[in-house]
Amino acid sequence: MALLLRTVKLENKVPETICRVCHQVVVLSPTNFGWVHKGGGAYVQKCGKCGWIGGKIGSFQKCPKCGEHKRLVDDHCVRPQ
Repeated sequence: MALLLRTVKLENKVPETICRVCHQVVVLSPTNFGWVHKGGGAYVQKCGKCGWIGGKIGSFQKCPKCGEHKRLVDDHCVRPQ
């Protein structure tokens, strides 16, 4: 079964769609990383202590909000619609 991606291409902007998991905007990376969350990361991380959720290229080693490192986990990988 072919996967069809619904994208919106705006003038001078990168294509974007919605992540099936978190329903946030994901964009097609201009640097060949494929689809990434708006913060630049393919993965979204979540802190089990304070509830922070976010991501970047690479991964955080500790929560940027509370500093916890043992309960910071990958929540999900980008899944474009």
